[in-house]
Amino acid sequence: MLASLLPGLRELRAPLAAGYLWLLSIYLLIAPHVPSENEAHGIVENLYSLKDAATAVGLGVALSFVAYLVGMLSTGFLNPLLRAAPAWVVRVAGSSGVRWALPARVRRLVDRDYKTDQLSERSWLALNDLVVGTLREVDAVLAPASTTLATLVREEVPARARSRRGSPMGPVERVVDAVADELDLVKTRLLGKEADLFSAVDRHQAERDFRLAVLPPLGVVAAVAAVIADSLLVAPIVVVGSAVVLAGLFRQAVTSDRAGTDVLVDALRLGDRVKSPTL
Repeated sequence: MLASLLPGLRELRAPLAAGYLWLLSIYLLIAPHVPSENEAHGIVENLYSLKDAATAVGLGVALSFVAYLVGMLSTGFLNPLLRAAPAWVVRVAGSSGVRWALPARVRRLVDRDYKTDQLSERSWLALNDLVVGTLREVDAVLAPASTTLATLVREEVPARARSRRGSPMGPVERVVDAVADELDLVKTRLLGKEADLFSAVDRHQAERDFRLAVLPPLGVVAAVAAVIADSLLVAPIVVVGSAVVLAGLFRQAVTSDRAGTDVLVDALRLGDRVKSPTL
């Protein structure tokens, strides 16, 4: 029973937390300008009347509902942008003007033409080995036939992009890219068949979504707090502290995202629990 409720609770947590933080930032911003109850008129007076008419529980439920709606809009729009941020960084770093200024180890990571925002280096190597092994088996089957492996891959797995170095993608690159694109579908295939494996992946992705969801409103709360602090000592402390916290949360989100992908890639390598459509 509890296991069936956990995915729903995870889905609720991120938008609710983000909504509360957005409402807190709005409160901090407008609180100094809100008139007192004796001086209020118009909509502000109506809100004060609503406070007197409703119970604390009712106000809490109403506030949570508003927070959830705000959080849903926020996460639906901002989370995909934040998830794509590592790929944007890699794309910028891969430009000719920036690439050669990078350390050799970072340059090797940038040169990988795959889903570097989703795959850890361990998963990328494991997926590459899996694809190479599968293609070797297919090549052995095709040996007596007239169709070559490269032709088969070209026909069955169209390249969605060119290599960052400008050259056409090879057979292994095409298949790895296609399998990386199918990881969400691989997770869906686990639903109802491999509950423990699905729960492990879902837990990592929920942790990722939660951290990405609270990043923007937490940054706004910190910015508003720094502005209203009205102190040359407090404001820099708030800015630096919030920057460290936000960077840590984003790093944890990327780590959780890749941990979930690691579980899926490990399941693909086992071969007996779930399969990729391309393979």
